[in-house]
This record gives sequence, structure tokens and C-alpha cells, in this order.
Amino acid sequence: MRDDGHMQGGGCHDRRRRDHTGRRRDSTDGHRERPSSRAFAIRRENGGRDFRMLPAALAAWMASAAAHQWWRWLTLMDDDPMSVTGYAIGALAVMLLPVVLVVPSLAAHGLIRPLRASLGDAVAVMAVAGLLSAAAAVTADSVRWHDAAHVQARDGPADVVAVVRVRSPAVSSTVRGSDCQVDGRVVSLSIRRSPANPLSERSPVPSRADIRVLLSGDVCSALTDTAVYRFPGTLSTASYGRQPLWLTCDDMRVPDVVSAPSGTARIVKAMQQGLLRACDRLSDQARVLVPGLTVGVLGQDAVRVRDTAFGAASHGSEEGLSSGTERVGGVDAAYAALLEEQFRRSGIMHLMAVSGGHFMVIAGLVHRLCSRVLAPRWATGLVMAVSDVMLAIVVFPSDSVLRALLMGLFGAAAVAAGRRGQSVSSLSWTVIIVLLIAPSMSVSYGFALSCAAVLGIVLFAGPLTDWLACMLPRLLSAPLAMTIAAQSLTLPIQILMDPQLPLASVPANLLVGPVVGFATMAGLAALFISWLMPQCGYVLAWIAGCGTSVMERVAAMVSDNEFATMPWAGGIPGALLMVLVESACATVLILATRWLRLLRSDGSGDGGQSFRPRLRDRIRIWWLQTVTMFDGDTDGGDRPVPHTKVAAGAIPVASMTGAHDGSCPAVWEDGDHGKQGRLASPVHHRVRR
Repeated sequence: MRDDGHMQGGGCHDRRRRDHTGRRRDSTDGHRERPSSRAFAIRRENGGRDFRMLPAALAAWMASAAAHQWWRWLTLMDDDPMSVTGYAIGALAVMLLPVVLVVPSLAAHGLIRPLRASLGDAVAVMAVAGLLSAAAAVTADSVRWHDAAHVQARDGPADVVAVVRVRSPAVSSTVRGSDCQVDGRVVSLSIRRSPANPLSERSPVPSRADIRVLLSGDVCSALTDTAVYRFPGTLSTASYGRQPLWLTCDDMRVPDVVSAPSGTARIVKAMQQGLLRACDRLSDQARVLVPGLTVGVLGQDAVRVRDTAFGAASHGSEEGLSSGTERVGGVDAAYAALLEEQFRRSGIMHLMAVSGGHFMVIAGLVHRLCSRVLAPRWATGLVMAVSDVMLAIVVFPSDSVLRALLMGLFGAAAVAAGRRGQSVSSLSWTVIIVLLIAPSMSVSYGFALSCAAVLGIVLFAGPLTDWLACMLPRLLSAPLAMTIAAQSLTLPIQILMDPQLPLASVPANLLVGPVVGFATMAGLAALFISWLMPQCGYVLAWIAGCGTSVMERVAAMVSDNEFATMPWAGGIPGALLMVLVESACATVLILATRWLRLLRSDGSGDGGQSFRPRLRDRIRIWWLQTVTMFDGDTDGGDRPVPHTKVAAGAIPVASMTGAHDGSCPAVWEDGDHGKQGRLASPVHHRVRR
């Protein structure tokens, strides 16, 4: 019998028949049999091999970015909002014609039948995804163009009173003259009639514009996420950054509260402030790096709430003012700037922000705990989804957090349904969904870097590990492959931002890799416990600081090298040149790996694959053998091996492993056609595919 379940040969066992064309058909469904279809389906179901939605995600991203750029060009050519909107509607109608008319007509007349059906489906899905994302981008730009706040800001700076719903915690301001900044969304806008009488206002008009509020004084520590405030100030167009509007407040008093924050937001603020107070008792490097690694904001950028117990203000410290040293958030400003530059030159700047690694750590921990208590699949998936949402709430919002949250929810759904997680498919759907609900993400470098890193790991980490295993030990090849895979697709995007090639990123990531996991877990534990038990939170923050101290030393050591960075061509030509260089390196690596495999081949030709036990399995087997040797029931001799039969390919229990002293445990092989099995040799055994 073959692997696909059919009997070889003819006769009554062969259920296939031939039609009038001579082709073999299956008698059950009448379709032509494809011997490789089942193998292809199995490969596609293997984790990250389902690439069907990847072209659609790329098409949606390119269409959204092109729509934003096209809208920007239209607004520069014509300032009339109605004419710009008319151009947009006409262009969308022209883009919709090929899908509405051409594709169905080609399918109806059978002109695309010579192509594979999957190719036609892929083209149709790409067209639909591209049109939807382009329509979402143009709609968002059109709504923003007609918004009252944007209309007023385009006419020049204006004195207004804005009712804003705060959507992010307060952080240190990047604009000179302001102490802190918060991002929010305008609810309503009122224009002052005269600067002499700021209380007299015109009737408020509704608005939905995203805005950045620039503040000064003690008001910075009084703001809470999800609350609605009345901010008097000057409205203007943003000079830089993603937020399109700035509101510079001229009143240092606490603004009027229109709507109180939610209870969840108050708890989250208390947790974040508890972590900051725990870190303030540590060294400068821990004050900077532990909050950045845990919640995604560096220690010098976080705003402290005034605490009467410690006498700490929201910004600076009395120690810094008395010594003449400029300190931001209790940290030496010069040291903080140097630390950021060292991390940037070392290529490990991503460790200062929350990324998908946090969600993977939490999801893995939750999955192990649920497996330990034998929880059902649906309960495990539900707990994983809730933990991902809770983590996204307590950390500072960012583009990478949004991407990691959606992918985590897809993974939780796969666990609940009992399906294998599809990384590429979930990433593709995440991109499409995000571009539909937040079209501005298509021009976000942070979102692009996050998606590119995940895609590089999924596509290239496995093959790179196999290739590097031919030249390096497995313990070193796996993290090296992971690092190179994550950098492979992000380098062209980084060059668009900064024409510097971080040559030290691979060794720096390898050196800090062993401490990132436990430092992240310790920081998250300190975040969840510091606001209730400050002393325990301080101990956990100190443990996380021990891990960040290793990162600081690695960054200082690697960045001091003159070869840490190398100048590179900037812009799109530089990015394309990097793609060509990476393709050439990959080709050389593949050819060299194949040559080494041919040299190391034993020539058996049995199609098997060498069984290499993991280091964890070797340690477990050694421990079980040690316990067996020192067991009190024996009189010093070897314990007899019981005649126990195990499944083919499985690792036996400790009593069986005691019979062999090789590096590979013994494996029982079932006999063929009712013959008695045998105990395979631990050295020459191969696990067949």
C-alpha cells in the first residue's frame, strides 16, 4: 500500500478508472487525482507554510500607501476640498472597473481557464484587498481633510478650547518649551472670539481629529488615559511626527474633567507608577532600561506622579538640581542620551520597546500552565486571549503592540479550535485588518519593521537553522539563524530611515539573547505586583535590572568598535541594493550548505534523517540514569531491563535507557508484516520521514 492510501497495481483493489481521454480518475468524486496534492496540503498545514494570503496582504499594503501618496499629491495640486474628494471618487471608480467588469468577463468566457484555478483566485483576492485598503485610505484622508480641526489648523494657528479624549499616558515632550505630551482624539472644538476674553467662545463643533497635546507643569502627572479633558491652547499643524495636529496649552493648571477615566485605566496607571517607583531605587541603567523593556517607555521619558511618601516630583529631582546636573525623571540626561546612542549603534534598539516577544512569553507560560492542569482547548485559548488583551492594556500603546495583539488573538483562536497555528496567514490577515481599521499604518515605519521581522523569522529561521547546523553546533546555529532571519527583511526598511548598516546587530543580539527572556518576565512580574507590594516589586525590578545591566555592557562594548556601523546608500536605491546583497549572500550560503551535505553524506540512501536528541532530553536521561544507579533497591549491580515494548520512534523510560550508554537513546522498531520487533542500535538508528 502506498503512503496516500491507494493500493498499488490493478484489479479490484484499484478504485481508479480511466475516462474517455485516458486520464485516471477517482471513482468516488470523479476528479483527477494529483499524487502530490496530499503532500502539498500537509506541507502547507505545517505552521508557517500557508502563503495564500501573503500576496493579498502585500497588495493591500502597497495600495494603501499609494493611495496616501496620491492624496497628498492631490492636496498639493488643489486646495479645494470638494474637488479633491471628486478626484478621489473618480479614481476609485476607475480602479474598481477591472474587478467588476474585466475579471468576471474573463472567467465567464473561459479565458483564464488555461491558468491554474488557484492563480485566478489569488489575483481576485489581491484585487479585492487592494481596492478595500485603497478605499479605506482615501476615505480616512477625505474625512480628515474635511474635519473642523484640520480646516482650522490649515488656516493658521488659532486659539481654541478643545475637548480631547486622552488615548495614551503622558510622556516627556519632544518639543522645546513643553514638559510632557499626550496623544488623544478631539471630541469638540470651540474657537475663542478674542484673546482678551478667553472665556467667551463660539459654539462648539464636533471633530474626530487625532491630536497631540503639549503641556507643562504639574498638569502632566494629573492626566489619566481614557479621560476627557477641556484643554485651552493654540491649535496648529504638526511640524513632524505621526500626529497631524498639535495643541500647545497655555494654562499650567489642571484642566477641567469632562468625563472621568475608567476603573481599568486607573488600575493600569497605578501599576505603571508602582513600577517606576520601584525602578527609582535602582541604578541609572535600571531606571532607563527596565521600564523600557517592560512597558515600552524609557525611564527618563516616563512621567512620575507626585508622591508625598517619597517626595518625588513629576519631573527631575532635588538631587539633580542641587548638584547642577540635568536629570530627567531622576536619570542623568547625558547618560540616558549616551545609552540610547549605544543601543542604536549596536542594533538592539528594539529591546527598549514592547514587541511580540512579550506576547510570546506570556502565551507560552499560559499554555504550559493550562496543559499542566489538563484544561480543555477552548479554555486554554480563552485564557491566552485574555492574557494578550491584558498585556496590551498595561503597556504603552505602539504599532508593534497592535500587531502582536492581533497575531496573539489568531494564535489563541487556533489553540481553541485545535488547529496548528499559521504564522504567515495570521500575519497577512493582521496586516489586512489593521490597514482597514487604521489606514495610516501603511506609512508607519514601526508597523513595517514589526511585520518584516516576524515574516523574516517565519520564512527563513527554519532553513537558516538547517543550513548553519552543517557548519556550527545546534546550540549556536538556532539563535544565530533567528537573529539573521529577523534582520533580513528589516534591513531595507532601516536603510530608508537611516542610511547606516548596523554590522554589530547580529553579535549584540546573540550576546543579550540569553538574558532577555528572564529580564522580561521579571519586569512584567514587577509591573503586576509593585502597586500592591512595593518591596516585592523592588526585588523583581532589581532582578530585571541585573538582566538589563548585561544589555548595557554589551551595547557599550559593541558600539565602541569602529566597525559597529557602516555608511550605506540611502533612500530607495540603498534599499534595493541591500536586497540584492542579501540575495547574493543567501545564494552563496545555499550552495555552500549543499556542498557540505554532500561531503558529510554517508551514502546510505535510505531517505532517513539522523536523530539528534535535544540537550534537554540528554540531561533528563542522564538524571534518570543517575537516580537508577543510586537507587537503594539495588545491590550495586545493573538493574535488569524489562521486556517492555514502546511505540516506534518514541524515547523509552528510564529503565530501558539504562541498558545503553550511547549519546542517543535506544528506540524500539516495530516489525513488518507481523514479524517480531527489535531494539535498534542507539548509534546507527535513523528516524524515517
